[in-house]
Amino acid sequence: MNLWIISGLLLLGVACVPGVGGQSPASNSVDEAGTASEEEVCHLGVVNCTRLQNYPSPVCFNEGCMNAITNHITFEFHAAFKYLYMGAVFGQYIKERPGVAKFFLEAATEERGHGIQMMDYLNMRGFEYNENFRFSKDDFFLFQLWKINGNHVTDTSDLVSLKIREALQEAVNMEIDVTEKILQVVAKCADDYHAADVFTNPILEEQYTGLRKLQGAIRTYDALIKGNSGNEELAEFIFDKKVLKGEIL
Repeated sequence: MNLWIISGLLLLGVACVPGVGGQSPASNSVDEAGTASEEEVCHLGVVNCTRLQNYPSPVCFNEGCMNAITNHITFEFHAAFKYLYMGAVFGQYIKERPGVAKFFLEAATEERGHGIQMMDYLNMRGFEYNENFRFSKDDFFLFQLWKINGNHVTDTSDLVSLKIREALQEAVNMEIDVTEKILQVVAKCADDYHAADVFTNPILEEQYTGLRKLQGAIRTYDALIKGNSGNEELAEFIFDKKVLKGEIL
């Protein structure tokens, strides 16, 4: 239906029109005063857009959207702790890769920032966030990268064998998982336009930008190994220096 026609109908007091909000014209009865009854008002999946009696209260929200945001925060903090662990590993003297360690620690800060941003958003919308977290070695993201024969690595001598490429690959896969979950949140918030917009930009843009940088870094790492006759130790050293200088990632 033409946008001008829809706008005109709304001004005349018709709360729902064909193709908007999923209601048919038959349900759009209007009284003599030209006002639709409360149960017939179309909110496009958003509820509680009424005058408040109690303060503070959440207003004009989609419950499925708010629940999706609440549930997603867990994954952001899991990703943050995973990056924190990666940064700690490559920052130890047995690895001594300060550039890569710096990158992973900054990535941890970014993911933690996303989680805080989402909690702040729920607070702005009037929703309490009271989830409790318990992190263990068997949680969704945390500590799943470094296992030997199904057992978690605890001996520092085993950490020497860890390669930068393995960590970068894990980071790519983790970011893909998080991106997919963010897209699910956006889908849940389809009727809550502001929430969907917040998750689309800048969060989704940061996800796609990060994925592109990580994949480019893996490509550069492989090229360094090939250009140094397969000497992975030398390639790691050169790669780390380039990361530290900001030439990669």
